[in-house]
Amino acid sequence: MARSPPPRSVSAHHAVNADSHEWANAEAAPAAAPPGNAPGSWPIGSAQWASRSAPAASLAAFPAARSSDQTTEDRSVPEPPPLPVVQQAVPDIEARSEVDSRRRPGRAVKPPRPLTGREIELLSSLDRLVATPREAKRLLNLYRMLRSTRDLSEASRFLGEDGEPGECQVVVALLGLQTAPVHLLGKALDGPADVSRSIRGGLARRSSEATWAEFVADCEPRREGERWRNAIGGVLSEDEARDWLRMHRGLAQASATLEVDRLAHFQKWVPVIRRFSFVLSPAA
Repeated sequence: MARSPPPRSVSAHHAVNADSHEWANAEAAPAAAPPGNAPGSWPIGSAQWASRSAPAASLAAFPAARSSDQTTEDRSVPEPPPLPVVQQAVPDIEARSEVDSRRRPGRAVKPPRPLTGREIELLSSLDRLVATPREAKRLLNLYRMLRSTRDLSEASRFLGEDGEPGECQVVVALLGLQTAPVHLLGKALDGPADVSRSIRGGLARRSSEATWAEFVADCEPRREGERWRNAIGGVLSEDEARDWLRMHRGLAQASATLEVDRLAHFQKWVPVIRRFSFVLSPAA
């Protein structure tokens, strides 16, 4: 259990185009892993990453329409039922945000506000969850894209300059959660509760009055006899226990300085963060 999990590469990431407001899949370029692939080797909150710009979006290619000039043999094959339409969550665009200024013709576009010291501190706290430079770049780009939809003027709610803890804390923590393997992330978000087996369920299934600290604690796998289990996934295999332990330790480190704990604040952002993963909503 002490060994580090093997590195995982992300084959695709999502990008937002500030001019067209289109959210689409963009292919990620391969990147070399650091020696040993040790978590923490890529300080995503450092000036090196903070100075990089978010990538431009690419429009997803739609399949060509099926030709009406089909053979009789083709027509004899029944068409499969259409796939359900999944309503994807897109963050609302706040007035005076970077994206809002770009979509208003004639308005001068202000340069993006640099990351604050607090934001860099939060992003740096995710280093245990990032194993490759590709993951580091992807995570930072996703944060910058979401940030560009927020009003970052004085008294910014997102940055916590209005006297309340900033929403940026929630977004960073959830982006850290989103680095988990897809099979684990699905349970972490949507796993059903089962009181008879002491399973409290995933983040989206819990009471809005529950706390983030409780959720992070429930991620930790514990040995019970010959088996591993936790309060989210129930009984775990050795490999699953290893992945849960890595995520628990990473989230615990990232949560050490959070000033937001009520789960309602995190559940508000789950639909948006989910869009950048391969985990669909259970409603889909």
